[in-house]
Amino acid sequence: MHLAIIGHIALDTIALEGSEVSSLGGPPCYAGLTAKRLGSDVTLFTKIGLDFPDEYTLWLSRNGINFAKGSKSFADKTTRFRIAIKGESRSLLLTSRCADIETSQLDGLDADGVILSPIAGEIPKEVSDTVVSKGIATFLDPQGYLRRFDKKGFCSLEKLSLSRLPKTSIIKVDPEEGRLLTNLRNIYDVALKLRKHFKNVIVTNGAKTVIIASERMTAELRVPKVNVADTTGLGDIFAGSFMANYLKTSDLLWSVCAGIACASTASRGRGISKIEQIGDWEDTAEHVKEGMKRLA
Repeated sequence: MHLAIIGHIALDTIALEGSEVSSLGGPPCYAGLTAKRLGSDVTLFTKIGLDFPDEYTLWLSRNGINFAKGSKSFADKTTRFRIAIKGESRSLLLTSRCADIETSQLDGLDADGVILSPIAGEIPKEVSDTVVSKGIATFLDPQGYLRRFDKKGFCSLEKLSLSRLPKTSIIKVDPEEGRLLTNLRNIYDVALKLRKHFKNVIVTNGAKTVIIASERMTAELRVPKVNVADTTGLGDIFAGSFMANYLKTSDLLWSVCAGIACASTASRGRGISKIEQIGDWEDTAEHVKEGMKRLA
């Protein structure tokens, strides 16, 4: 199955426990490499600058990740973040931002499914509208629509009307994103309200639970307890593993269980290297599925 991922690649500097790690980042890398590992063909619809290292391009290619035409900007630097992690707190500093993704890049879009995942508002409405109009399975992570950056580049989240989000078939939010989109704090209530706008809703609650709301069910899944070294990219790993399974099976529940399992096993690593931690995830996914609690 062929998966397209739309959003910026990032060059991250991760500050954690007194040390710094430079890493590839952004949904195209984390979700793309995960989906490829699980058997999907992956094409990236992104923007990178001339400063993007050739060795990274070669490494992604060797790992089966392809760039769509028009991915290089000759005027802007690659999107870069400095990510500072202290305990459970995490701050983002945007130090450069590449050009918006363009509708013309979608001329080569021929996929079974799409992940829409902006990180700095880089997906214009005309791009998301074009994707949604194709009627294929489309997963939305709205993080980049909610983010605002001050003059220094520090990131905060702001409320956003649901009417301003693309009407994809699947949406995933965390509790804070859900609150800002719905004005509700209870994640079950968030899921039910989002369900009025989206066919399939996934609300992830960190290392605790995941709520699914769809036409067939509303259910709660427990997340396995693991020692998390670095949370960067875990949501994207969830997205990549979810879509790789969903495109093969059309099974929402199993695909969410796969997403939980892969993100949990990957959480032991740091930066992009955490994808190497994904091994035998199927048993974990089965265990998560067995513990499902139906809510409606």
